[in-house]
Amino acid sequence: MTFDPTKDPVTARVIFKGVMLMCINQHKWCEMGVITCAHHTPTITINVKVGINTHETRTLLWPNGYDLIFNVKDSQDVGVSPHSRATGRYAFTKILDLEGDDCHAQRLPVLTHCLDHRRLGFTAGKLYAHDLTPSEMQLLVWTSPYDHGTPDKELGRIALEVGLNINCQDVDGAGIDILNASTGGLIDSLPADYHHWYEIIVDNDCDETDSLTREALIKARESQVGTDFRYLYNVVISPTAEKYDLGVVRPPTKPGSPSPEPKPFPGVCETIFLGKTDSLGLA
Repeated sequence: MTFDPTKDPVTARVIFKGVMLMCINQHKWCEMGVITCAHHTPTITINVKVGINTHETRTLLWPNGYDLIFNVKDSQDVGVSPHSRATGRYAFTKILDLEGDDCHAQRLPVLTHCLDHRRLGFTAGKLYAHDLTPSEMQLLVWTSPYDHGTPDKELGRIALEVGLNINCQDVDGAGIDILNASTGGLIDSLPADYHHWYEIIVDNDCDETDSLTREALIKARESQVGTDFRYLYNVVISPTAEKYDLGVVRPPTKPGSPSPEPKPFPGVCETIFLGKTDSLGLA
């Protein structure tokens, strides 16, 4: 039976949407690096929830010249780890690991300066796949910026969004302090309270806030070679000339015939795991 971590009672649930890199560092924190992409404007929204209803919404003004640390006080968990009970579509293994066996199968050098002031650190919680791609996905291999990519491994449906469940102990002073990573200054405080919980949405997805923006995106996509997945290689270095992209697996046209070439997937804005890297430069 599939265990659904989105139904867990939590102090806070963080949902990561869009092009980001993540790792678990030597302190067992989760580090997130928000990738700079065309047509992407990072936002952090905090919803105060009572049950399924939103009681209050506020937005953090960020990026704002510094990295952020979400310091969990009196956590039930020691550091950040994969959600051990999340299974099926929610399993942590649904998150594509760029350093894993399906991809480069080795630790990749990270240009951490490219993530300066665009990093987030979370000191405790449980990670899982919050939502999956609507289609089956396939890796594409490319070597030139003008190369549309050739089919490689089929991956099935992979994580489109990543979730982090945070739970605090029922003690005075428990909660989450959002800190300036450089100065330690307090940016915001989210006290634990059994009357409500927090939904924190970190969004670096394509900006489609109005019809004009959407039209501009469509026009840009027509001339773009590959998907936004390729922006990851502005931060990580491939050990060879070959790099990866993602495409949608199209079903065979006739029973028994081979699958046609994967088509570009304009919604490739996933958060990608680096399973062998132990820092993005935050710790």
